[in-house]
Amino acid sequence: MAYINIQNVELNFGGTRLFDDIGLNVEQGERVVLVGRNGSGKSTLLRLIEGSVKPDAGNIAYPKRCRCAHLSQMVPQALPGTVLDVVSGDSRGNEDSEDKRQQVNIMISRLGLDAERFFNSLSAGLKRQVLLARALAGKRIYFCSTNRQTIWTSMR
Repeated sequence: MAYINIQNVELNFGGTRLFDDIGLNVEQGERVVLVGRNGSGKSTLLRLIEGSVKPDAGNIAYPKRCRCAHLSQMVPQALPGTVLDVVSGDSRGNEDSEDKRQQVNIMISRLGLDAERFFNSLSAGLKRQVLLARALAGKRIYFCSTNRQTIWTSMR
């Protein structure tokens, strides 16, 4: 069974058909690269998979344990708290999230971030790294789009 299974998906935007009965199967561990012109639907396909865009027809299935996160092209100017607060999101203080806290600390360490620095004091580049750490902490599979930057991560 495919890890990601897209069957008979159709999608229209403003009367223009973007996808007509498309299908895609991605097996666990398989790497897929989407290549195409601007506006050809690469980022839209990723948004369909992660669920922010719903197909007009067809099915998209993947394991329930998978979750998705976005990295917007716009970096927020202000988010309250420290790097640790931002990367942790809503998991701090949750007794059931020891695994999430561990993943948060791993991502902060791997990206060389200072957990105690205030997010609002960081440069735009460091803010983007903090947001990347937040997106990667605790996820299961990953996709990256250079446009909308949809990210899914994988634990091996």
